[in-house]
Amino acid sequence: MSSSVALTRALGAVDDRRPVGLLGLEHEYELSADGEPVDFRDLIHDLAVPGLRLDPGDTNAYRCTSGLAVTADDEEAEVASPPLPLAADFTEQLQDWASAGRALLDDILPSSITLDGYSTHLSAAVALDDAEAVADLFAATFAPALMLVLDRASSHGVFVRPRHSRLELCCEYAIGHRLRAGAALFAGGARACVLAVTDGLNDGLPPSLAVRPLVALGRCGLELDRNVTFGFDLYAEGREAVLPLRAGGRISAQRYLEETWRSARSGLASLASTGDLLAAERVVGGSLPLGIEVNGDNRSAGPHPLPPSPYGALLEKRHRGALTIEPELATWDFTVFRLRGAHRTGFACVPRSHLERFLTALDAGELDIVLAAFLQAPYAGRTLAAFAQTQEPGLWDEVGRPTDLLPPEPGAETVGSPATAMKAARPGFGQRRPSAVLAEGGTPAAAAVDTGTAGAEAAATRRDRVAKPPIVAVPRRAAPGFAVPPPPPPIPPAGEPTPGRPGRRRAVIIAVVVALVLLVGIALALVLAGGGGGEKVRTSTSTSSSVPETTSSTELPTSAPPATRVPTTRATLPPVTRPTIVATTIAPPVTTRVPPTSRTTVAPTTVPPPTVPPRGAP
Repeated sequence: MSSSVALTRALGAVDDRRPVGLLGLEHEYELSADGEPVDFRDLIHDLAVPGLRLDPGDTNAYRCTSGLAVTADDEEAEVASPPLPLAADFTEQLQDWASAGRALLDDILPSSITLDGYSTHLSAAVALDDAEAVADLFAATFAPALMLVLDRASSHGVFVRPRHSRLELCCEYAIGHRLRAGAALFAGGARACVLAVTDGLNDGLPPSLAVRPLVALGRCGLELDRNVTFGFDLYAEGREAVLPLRAGGRISAQRYLEETWRSARSGLASLASTGDLLAAERVVGGSLPLGIEVNGDNRSAGPHPLPPSPYGALLEKRHRGALTIEPELATWDFTVFRLRGAHRTGFACVPRSHLERFLTALDAGELDIVLAAFLQAPYAGRTLAAFAQTQEPGLWDEVGRPTDLLPPEPGAETVGSPATAMKAARPGFGQRRPSAVLAEGGTPAAAAVDTGTAGAEAAATRRDRVAKPPIVAVPRRAAPGFAVPPPPPPIPPAGEPTPGRPGRRRAVIIAVVVALVLLVGIALALVLAGGGGGEKVRTSTSTSSSVPETTSSTELPTSAPPATRVPTTRATLPPVTRPTIVATTIAPPVTTRVPPTSRTTVAPTTVPPPTVPPRGAP
């Protein structure tokens, strides 16, 4: 029996197949000092973060002893909760983890730094094969309701993204009753969509709306924009809006909120407590405001004690006799531990589903025999090198490239590369920048949200973000329930010139011809100038070295008058058009007569050489 099989048997079987059995929360914060923005990437590694850097997909991430993860998502600070079970009081637990994350940042940051809530990411565990179908269905059924509940009056919309084995909703920063109401609606809606996709239970769904999603670049997903989704400003009309149905007809936004909450509450079934439902009941009923009705609330309650988490307990270095166990790599999906024995080193890979059981058994000494036997066996070269190998407990001699262990993201072209695992850039949530949409007739137009005075003031103080990709108004595919906008104009085939512009080859030929003409003209000018210079040389060499050179009226003047002149020579010279060139081609005076054969090598000329008088003749 192999060592990995022995470890699996020692840990026992774990059932992790319940639909949406886990939830996760991420909060992002903008940082500023004296009114100026601060990039968290410039600070994080100089802070006393109580944790270790173990994530192979995020070099900025720290796993903390509480179980929280702190990292930099672009210039914002991000705090993420560990995966939490969907069980009674889950909305209160999410609120506690959110408060603890804010308190952690307050503790490690200098007092001069100010935090401002930026965005919220809610995640629900979904089977990998169903993630995209669940995301499409969720976007047409529950996402518009969450736009009203979680966003602010100045927000632009939400993102629905299928991630590896989970569904993610990205929206405005939410805390308090907005977070609790939104978490209940999100968890129940995700569970209802999973049951509809996997088991065909469509009776529990709210009516599907005729939404018009935009495709989000940088990562697979859909954007539901406040202006584009229904063709009008949803946030301005709020509960009074009239929404189009996929099957035809219309429904009021208030009636739609009631239907979506009925479906979400049914999806939660007996998993939620009465307290989990209370905030959503009041928001939908109107006794508590929607997020878009009060423009959000950044105030956070004081932190509450957090329960022990295996995602924080794994950081502890453990000693079992001669064996030392410490974490090597850690993601939310799996953890790799380094095993140091008396004779050699090995590695234990533990998936998320077995992590708590592994730590409990390790501390109780139940794994001592299995791990000691593995390290006493000879080195066999077994290498942990792919994500698929991380999904079962295993013992390995080596670990390959850490980034190869990362899960593939939906829509990623390359599996296991850092680009597929690192956090991708995405547009800001607080203020809407112009986004390309398709106007009537398929012509690109700019759509922007008028957020009023408050939005204008916030936009004036918000810095321009870098590396935020634009939004393309082309649907990812014509999914059922989506009102698909007209396709963009076709792109000309490769090699064809764009209409209205000369072809590249034609432009190159014209440029070459012009260059050749210029070169020929320059060459002719030099030849003509060179001919005049030859005659000047013959004239200058006919005089004694003691006689200064003579010049014409077009030549440069000399410092002394000429001693002799040769009038016959001047009559036969062609006109000199460039006196400066003639002056530069004058040969220095010589004491001997230049032979006739040498004069022909100075410059070609068609003028016959003049008769040179004997030396000393006038």
